[in-house]
Amino acid sequence: MRAAARLLTPTILLLSALLVAGCGKGSTGPGQQAAVATATPSATALPPDAPIPEAFRGVWTTQLDTGGQSHGAWKLRITADEMELLNPIASSESEYFPLHARAATQEGVSFDDDPDCLGASYRWTLDGDSLTLSPVDRDPCSDRWDTLATMPWHRIK
Repeated sequence: MRAAARLLTPTILLLSALLVAGCGKGSTGPGQQAAVATATPSATALPPDAPIPEAFRGVWTTQLDTGGQSHGAWKLRITADEMELLNPIASSESEYFPLHARAATQEGVSFDDDPDCLGASYRWTLDGDSLTLSPVDRDPCSDRWDTLATMPWHRIK
């Protein structure tokens, strides 16, 4: 045990020295650090884990006849915590699949990465019982874009 401690001590001292030396870089004077660069928020800078606003919650449908996804009547179920899609070829309501909604505001919603798609942010607008989604930037997931953004969604529940 003491041998391991003797080996670790020089490594810890070296790392500590490097850390302290790194803190001085970019400082404006003794004891002062330069301002930290701040990230520019995206058009939909969303707080993590924010619930989806109530106005958007419910079940929506749209008819998709183009694009790479299944064609037919899709359903979009929006709850406080998630957005889920039901493919027209699904055999039951138990086959909704999650979009991994991370956060939402009145202006938009963001999705986490998942095994099939990288994350993205969308703007959304309500006009009565019609919901329109459009990506903030190019969505790297063409299936999600084809399904969410090519046609307006209409509230059914």
